[in-house]
Amino acid sequence: MLQLVIADDHAIFRAGLRSLVEACAGVEVIAEAANGAEAIDLTLAKQPHVVLMDIMMPEVTGIEATERIRKEAPHVKVIILSIMGDEHCVAGALRAGASAYLLKNSLPYEINLALQKVMANETYITPSLMEMIAKTDAPSILTPQQREIVRMFANGMNAKEIAGAMNLDHKTIEWHRRRIMQRLCVRDIAALVRYAIRAGLVSLE
Repeated sequence: MLQLVIADDHAIFRAGLRSLVEACAGVEVIAEAANGAEAIDLTLAKQPHVVLMDIMMPEVTGIEATERIRKEAPHVKVIILSIMGDEHCVAGALRAGASAYLLKNSLPYEINLALQKVMANETYITPSLMEMIAKTDAPSILTPQQREIVRMFANGMNAKEIAGAMNLDHKTIEWHRRRIMQRLCVRDIAALVRYAIRAGLVSLE
């Protein structure tokens, strides 16, 4: 029996996904998580074969959760299911260790196909994203200016202070902040700070 954990912050989506995957022969959902932190805890406690993971979740993002799960339970496969079709989100998920990336508007058969692929130690990406992924230059997700803005936010500066330091308009900094968060697939400053630490833009000292 293939055991799964579903991680998504929308209860209705989790219920629908559970019904869909349990209709596949030999598949059992053993736990559901409403955020990234729960996904990590449940995965490490239950040791499923696969985690079906959303990206944009509270507390800990799906990418951060994937990275932690793959580090501490490398035998567990992670399939990302997201509305985010941005090439940077896909590249980030794959770098974190995800074995598959599906859009939430994918056809139902794709979930079963992705499960088969990852259990055979293969990678599966929604076909509509493949061409886009091939063109992605992952190391250049952020420009030097955007990296500096991230560093300043991580050091506790607000948008007005950053605007003054960089001799830019406050609205320009806010635009950059939104664009940076979109590219990194995060939705709050705390997650931005965690990215800055992992990327070596700031230290913990």
